[in-house]
Amino acid sequence: AGVGASMTLTVSVWDSDRGQDDPLGSATFELQLENGVRTMTLPLEHVPGGRESTVTFTSRVELPLRPSPEPEAEAVTEAVTAGPVTRKEIRMMSPEEQQRYAAAVKKMMENTSGPESSEFFRLAGYHGWPGNGAERNYSYCEHRQETFPGWHRAYLIAFEQSLRDADRALGNDGHIGLPYWDVLARPELNGQVVPSIVKEHFGNGTAVPRA
Repeated sequence: AGVGASMTLTVSVWDSDRGQDDPLGSATFELQLENGVRTMTLPLEHVPGGRESTVTFTSRVELPLRPSPEPEAEAVTEAVTAGPVTRKEIRMMSPEEQQRYAAAVKKMMENTSGPESSEFFRLAGYHGWPGNGAERNYSYCEHRQETFPGWHRAYLIAFEQSLRDADRALGNDGHIGLPYWDVLARPELNGQVVPSIVKEHFGNGTAVPRA
């Protein structure tokens, strides 16, 4: 808009402190686009009890007005173009899918700037820093709280996004979902209880399960 132009400004006032939204008044003003400050008064015609009341406010115009920049075309990531991912039961995944998942997790585990600097360590810390034994003092974890289901959904999404980033860093397209292990519905599946891919890549090196 150029100098001397005008714009229409509509202002409405509502009362929402009684559990519902009640309109108190509304007015339309013609605002000249000229440098300066203008004071405007809006009469409130629907105040409870019939009381007369007004609201006064000011508007400031500073020229020259800068046009809004044209939005730059953002690059569409491969994760978007690939569409939504599917989360699979890990014991039902093909060997290729399992190895790809394990490779992405290991990529997440790589330290980037010294000990305990990996993306995996950062995410694991939300559950409690490893070995501290005082989860509620050191983490954001919502275990044993009624907020846990919603919190954990967001946590899994964050982990899955990092997993997809790691997959892209390995030269893939990032179209990889976080698998699940439904041991309650099917304790043994494809001859496995504990997923073989987990024991192969993330075991503790002994035959004794971790506590």
